[in-house]
Amino acid sequence: MVGASRASVSRPEGIELLAALSGTAGDPARGVRALFADPTAFVCVGEYEGVTAGFALARRFTDSNRAAPLVVVVGLWVDPGLRRVGVGEAMIEALEQWAEASGSDGLDVMALPGSRDAKSLLEALGYKARALVMHRRLDDGRR
Repeated sequence: MVGASRASVSRPEGIELLAALSGTAGDPARGVRALFADPTAFVCVGEYEGVTAGFALARRFTDSNRAAPLVVVVGLWVDPGLRRVGVGEAMIEALEQWAEASGSDGLDVMALPGSRDAKSLLEALGYKARALVMHRRLDDGRR
């Protein structure tokens, strides 16, 4: 069976990953507590046949240029051995439900270059690219 549910302190799977996603890897317990206490954050755990198979973290942002809040998925990961069985889809569905319940009118998810699995999943669920972010390291010796 595939499913996804909101993570809780009573289900501390992947504390190190959650802490890294929250930017508090130096103090995992503090970071995870902060995530669960933050009403603008949603932490989701994906499962496959009773085994934790993935994690997702989203944050809700308000902006004076938007009529409704925007939810941004800042971390989405599925165990490579358990991809293509519905875990990612279940987590995205849980994120969408939370976003809609919290008044958001949209959800942004980043798929990194070369991440074909993520791009395929998101396209299959109706997501469309709306931005291309370009980057150059400043310490690459060019100047």
